[in-house]
Amino acid sequence: MIFIILAVLTLMAILNAVIPLPGFSFFIPLLSTVMSTQGALTFATIYFLISSSIIVFVFRKYLRKDLVILLLPTSIVGALVGSFFSASLNEKLLTAVIFVFVVYFLIKKIRALGKPTTEARKTSKRERHTVAFVGIVSGFFQGGGLGGGDVRNGFLYAKGLTIQEVRATTAAVGVGNFLMATITRGATGHIVIEQLWVFAAMIPLLVGATYVARHITTKLNPRIQNGIVVGLMVVAVGLLIIKLVQ
Repeated sequence: MIFIILAVLTLMAILNAVIPLPGFSFFIPLLSTVMSTQGALTFATIYFLISSSIIVFVFRKYLRKDLVILLLPTSIVGALVGSFFSASLNEKLLTAVIFVFVVYFLIKKIRALGKPTTEARKTSKRERHTVAFVGIVSGFFQGGGLGGGDVRNGFLYAKGLTIQEVRATTAAVGVGNFLMATITRGATGHIVIEQLWVFAAMIPLLVGATYVARHITTKLNPRIQNGIVVGLMVVAVGLLIIKLVQ
């Protein structure tokens, strides 16, 4: 079963590098079929730490360093808090909060479609506080094993960033979040040393998958990219609704 999951995760890595997916909505249920929920959460955290690091390197020329500088510090703080309190979080309530954020950013993205890209990309002094807030909220959810990336990706898309820029920027912030969460889970004894060989075998597959994904994204024109982005955000909203009504 673990080899099937390894193959699925490699295929998902290509998709995730092309269009950021709501990862924990997919990976945790999949991994929970062969391990405990806490084990699945730890496995997915390490997986995303590795894959995000690879995405940052492969997509490095698209990295929005200004946004990373604003998002990363508060994201790490949020991830630290979320990783410690993940077991006691009210998942329904937090999913509802994520839903509100994603819907809000979806509306902003749709409204921004007709505006010039340069206008959508500017970050005002007032908006820096919003960026920091998005950082701590997304970090908290991500550290707690929920869909924090959905909040951050929605915000970045609403600002008018391209798919490549979102991939590099959100992955860079995610590295900090997942590293903090991994350290915390290691300190609390959740990391299983026997599983490390799986991650070692996965690295070359993830590197190849990410380069394939970068090639795909460079062939997409901006109009198609915008369509994919809006469609992806709509899918994220749909998945969140399903989680809320279950």
